[in-house]
Amino acid sequence: MGALLKQLFSPPIFPQDEEKTRLARLLNVILWIVMLLVMVFSVPALAITPQAGRLWIELLLLGLSVLMLVLLRRGAVRTAGMMLSLILWAVVTYGTYQAGGFGGSIMSSYFGIILIAGLMLGTWAAIVMGVLSILATGLMAYAQTRGLMPPAAEYVTLWTLWIEFSTVVVGVIGLLTLVMNGLHEALQRARNNERALAEKMVELQTLAEKAQEANRFKTRLIARVSHELRTPLGAILGMTEMLHYEASGALQPEQKQITQRVIENARYLERIFAALLQESRIELGQIQLTEEYFHPTDLAQHVQLGFADLAREKLLKLEVSVDETLPAVMWGAPDSLREILSNLVSNAIKFTNSGGVWVRLLNLGDEHW
Repeated sequence: MGALLKQLFSPPIFPQDEEKTRLARLLNVILWIVMLLVMVFSVPALAITPQAGRLWIELLLLGLSVLMLVLLRRGAVRTAGMMLSLILWAVVTYGTYQAGGFGGSIMSSYFGIILIAGLMLGTWAAIVMGVLSILATGLMAYAQTRGLMPPAAEYVTLWTLWIEFSTVVVGVIGLLTLVMNGLHEALQRARNNERALAEKMVELQTLAEKAQEANRFKTRLIARVSHELRTPLGAILGMTEMLHYEASGALQPEQKQITQRVIENARYLERIFAALLQESRIELGQIQLTEEYFHPTDLAQHVQLGFADLAREKLLKLEVSVDETLPAVMWGAPDSLREILSNLVSNAIKFTNSGGVWVRLLNLGDEHW
């Protein structure tokens, strides 16, 4: 039973829209207050008012409040808010007219309607309700000067005027209290979010510094490892070249092919280490391209010798050719060119299942090849 009552009286919550949730909470409270006031004043109205017109109006307002609660729980918050403002304005206007216009007892309720519209729908709604109230009271003032207004009801006395005016004042104070509480809660949530954000920023900054330090460590490690590995690799390459060029005695043709293969692969490893060093320099902002004269045929031989075994393992044909119109000597960064070409050919062999891979160095013009 308690859970059912809590569900009945609790306003709807819209997780993705905090402002809509705030308006729904405010409108929910106002509607229940309106319904409570209607039920409280309907019974005394039977004893005070000999006519049942006012009672029927209050019962109609009660039914419309239930309808607006249904709209509110279906997510039509602004629709329910505008509907409430217009209904209250119409009820107050009719009640003021029936009570004798400026001699009536409920004209002060216009202030509450303007306040409700402004709190729920914004300044523009308060302006609209204010203009409508001014027009309605102006028309009633004009009608009263012409003797067109009904006489003040017999039940209207100074005490009834004071009671209903006091009721409006209490309602306005209650609404302002709700709004101030809502603003205080929103301010507190904003402060909590600001503190949480500041803590997250500090945490992210710490993580970023750790990531940068780890990246610098990785870069320094790559540079050091590459440098240290190049030293023994240079010795291997030098001694193999001495063997290849028969510094220690003549070699058989097959032996020279083997030493040539060792030399080429050692140079390939040397270029890989150089590329690692280059990458570490790029990350440190110290990139340097080594430009020099080179032979395009060297690029072709590098591909032919470096990837022949890989192509043979996949039963692929690897064919490399150089356009005869290319210059014999060119200026550029041969190490970077070899790296780019090696990546292209390696991927070509990797993703080719049958047939072959053809590499063509072509002359496309005076500025492109």
